[in-house]
Amino acid sequence: MVPSVEPPLTDQSLPEPQPGIAALPFDPTGIVVVSDLHLAAGRDPVTGRFRADENFYADGAFQSFLRGYESALRSQTLALILNGDTLDFVRIDDVPTTDQDFLEWAGLLRDIGAQRPIDQLRRVGRRERKYGLQSDDYKSVWKLDRIARGHPDFFASLGWWVSLGGSVVFVKGNHDIELYWPLIQRAVRHLIGRHATPGGAEARVHFVQAGLRIGNVYLEHGHQFESMTAVAGSPVLPSWPSQLRFPLGSFVNRYIINKLEHLDPFLDNIQPVDRVFRMVLQKHPLRVFGILWRGIPFLRRAFRHYWWKEWLAFAIYFGTLAVSLVTVALVVASFAWPELVGRIPQVMRPILSVAGAAAPWIGGLVRDILLRKRPKVGEDRFAAGIYERLARVSFDARAAVLYGLVGHTHRPDVQELPPLSGTPVRYLNTGTWTPLWDEDRPDRAGRVSYNVVEFERDAQGDYHHRSLEWASVVGRLVPALLLGPRALQQPRGVLSARELATVRAFG
Repeated sequence: MVPSVEPPLTDQSLPEPQPGIAALPFDPTGIVVVSDLHLAAGRDPVTGRFRADENFYADGAFQSFLRGYESALRSQTLALILNGDTLDFVRIDDVPTTDQDFLEWAGLLRDIGAQRPIDQLRRVGRRERKYGLQSDDYKSVWKLDRIARGHPDFFASLGWWVSLGGSVVFVKGNHDIELYWPLIQRAVRHLIGRHATPGGAEARVHFVQAGLRIGNVYLEHGHQFESMTAVAGSPVLPSWPSQLRFPLGSFVNRYIINKLEHLDPFLDNIQPVDRVFRMVLQKHPLRVFGILWRGIPFLRRAFRHYWWKEWLAFAIYFGTLAVSLVTVALVVASFAWPELVGRIPQVMRPILSVAGAAAPWIGGLVRDILLRKRPKVGEDRFAAGIYERLARVSFDARAAVLYGLVGHTHRPDVQELPPLSGTPVRYLNTGTWTPLWDEDRPDRAGRVSYNVVEFERDAQGDYHHRSLEWASVVGRLVPALLLGPRALQQPRGVLSARELATVRAFG
């Protein structure tokens, strides 16, 4: 009889010598870091077309980029770090519907030793059919399989890399929280192993749940420094351990953004995010209203698990949208049903008029007020956050420089931070390989930069960085184009001794 549950699995993530901070079992000669690839359903294998809501079109560029290290792989030990949001599980909202779909899903589960009866796989709930499968480990395997089928060249590239002796490290981000599941880790190794020499993926593909230290380099994805994307508490829901604990931002993506992107692709690439709803609302007001009407009740349930700081910004933003819609509705009603407007109390009419006129600026006003808060160190919350993190990481006291590296923001960056115990500190950001429409960077609207951070180890064992871009046209890495912020808020510069002591004591 086919078992109804998979055999017990052990966590295959790298060990953590410090809580939340993993370490490789070796010190590589060189480190190559990319992040925020956001692979989703990809290219249709029959038609060759990409899904409209896909963000990663760089399978060929990624393959060429890795091939550029062929000679180095034959003479050095290289580690490729995929620093979070590599596999965009959040964006996979389609579900199995055909017999072939269920056979393929069951086949992958069988291949990784986690068979389930097809009758059980067919139990897809009504909400799942609308918003995508839940986060059970075996249901996450379906999503992973969709990603792999849409990006075969990407997985083949990783298989080639490990076949030549290189290591691959997946760091968990807020869009691939599913990497927590040992079953998903096993499936990723299996999918890469299809393209690798026997045993290569099992020996040289690793997973990191939080942070990773390699010599004088510390890295993590960076989502924990932002309240909307941070995961607080245990990785799974205590009352429902088969389900992962998602940040509030993932709920917004699941119930709102995914549906809006069916109307207007690339909405999730627009920065700042408060531009997104206004843009799509102007194009599709009725359909947006329907999406919000159906999705917000699910968000309301999610809000109950968060403090007011996490959901207040969303409440204000949706409130400003509501005021605009109500104002338009009242103007229309004043012509169609004059007696309805007459029922509005006299004292409320000027208030509603002013609120309706000011609604488009309320979100911007709130944003400006929030941005006035200066970071304690560096130019933004991510530099400040990584600086505090570095204060509690155990480094070699002889290190020439300490590096703190994140992704998440989709903006490549380098910042000099104040020294820690006399050692210089640098904040790095790996940017993204997806298109970006950034209000602060109109010169690069819709362009894609294949951002890379390289580290090379010197004779003393210290790593030193280079910020680069893969230039597909010339087939080589070139120095990255890095720009500072348009309006820099002056930081305080350094944490006080008391603040540093608190950070070291409590993390």
